Amino acid sequence: MKIYTTITILFISLIQFSCTNTNSQKQEEIQEEEAKSLNIKFTKQQVELAGIKTGTFYEETMHHHIECTGKVTLRPQNKATVSVPVNGFVEQINTTLGAWVDKGFIAMTLRHSDYIDMQTDYLKTSSEFEFAEKEYQRQQILRKEDAISEKAFQKTKANYEVLRAQKAGLAAKLKMIGISAQKITAENIVNTIEVKVPISGYVDEINVDLGEMVTPDKYLMKVINNRENSVTLDVFAQYKNMLELEQEVEYSISGVENNTFKARIVSIGQSIDPHKKTLQVLAQPLNDNNFFAQGTFVDALIFTPGKISKVLPKQAVISRDGKNYIYIQRSAGEYEKVEVEILQVHDGHVKIKEVDSLKSEDIVLKGVNYLVAEDV
Repeated sequence: MKIYTTITILFISLIQFSCTNTNSQKQEEIQEEEAKSLNIKFTKQQVELAGIKTGTFYEETMHHHIECTGKVTLRPQNKATVSVPVNGFVEQINTTLGAWVDKGFIAMTLRHSDYIDMQTDYLKTSSEFEFAEKEYQRQQILRKEDAISEKAFQKTKANYEVLRAQKAGLAAKLKMIGISAQKITAENIVNTIEVKVPISGYVDEINVDLGEMVTPDKYLMKVINNRENSVTLDVFAQYKNMLELEQEVEYSISGVENNTFKARIVSIGQSIDPHKKTLQVLAQPLNDNNFFAQGTFVDALIFTPGKISKVLPKQAVISRDGKNYIYIQRSAGEYEKVEVEILQVHDGHVKIKEVDSLKSEDIVLKGVNYLVAEDV
C-alpha cells in the first residue's frame, strides 16, 4: 500500500513540474512577442526619407573636466584711467558716457598759465644751451692748443652739461602733457593742452565737469575695451597639478542664447586664496562675439588631457524622463529602444557604460529624432 502511495505522489510531482516548465516557456515567449510588438517598424521608404543611418562605436579622445566658476574680466591692457601730471581747468569735453573712442582721440582740453611758463622756460634754457654749446666747442679747441687753463675749460664744460640736462628735462615734461618741444617757438606758445585716450574702447566714466580745476591726483575719465574680454576662473587648489597652459575651456552664461563658449587658458595663478582654497586661472575666449559686461558670472569646464575611448555621436543618445536611450536595429526597418548609462560627454561625443555588451549591435547614429517621434 505504501509503494502505491509513493508512486502516485511521484507521478503527480512530474505532472506539476512539466506544467510549470510549459507555463514558464509560454511566459517567456509572450514576453518576447510583447517586446517585439514594442519595437518601431519603418518601411524601406520611411527609412530613406528619415535619413536613418546605423553603425557602431568609434574611437575618440575624451577629456575629463574640472568644474569651476568665474566671471568675465578685462585684461589690464584693455582698461585705462586717464589723468594728467599737471594742474588745469577743464575747457572742453569732447565725448559722452558710453561712447566708443579710438586710441589717440582728444577727449578733453585743459587750460592753465603753467603751460605757458613751461614753454618759456624751455625756450630760455634752449637759448642758453645753444650759447653754452658753442662756447664749449670753442674752448675745446683752445684747450688743445693750451691757450686756456684746465680749470676754465672744466667750468665751461660743467655749465654746458647742466644746461643740456635742464633742456632735456624740460622737453620731457612738455612731452608728458602732449607738447612737442621741437615745435615750440616764441610765436606759437599755447595755454591749453589736449588730453588723449591711451586705448580704444568705451567711455566708462567721466569724472570732471566743464570749468573744474583738476590736479594730478584726480583722474579725468575711464575707458574700457570689452571687445577683448577674458574669463577669470576660480579653481580649487586640489586641481592645480592638472592645469596647463592652452587647455580648452567651455563656459556658459545664464540667459544667453546658444550660451556655450570656448576659451583657452593663458595664465595660471600661483597664489591660493586662504579662505576659498582656490587659485585664479585666466582664459582667453576664442569666440568672436564675447562682448559681455565686466563681472558677468560664468559656469565653466576645464578639459584636462584625456584618453581614447569608444564613443557614439551625441545625437545618437536621447534623454527622456530622466533616463538615456539609444536605438538598435534588430532587422531591416525594425528598431528597439535600449536604456544606457552616460559616463561622459565631450565635444559632441558620448561615452556610455554598456560599450562591451553593445559593441556588436547595429546602432542608429542618424535619424534618431524620427524614431523618437514614432516612439510615443
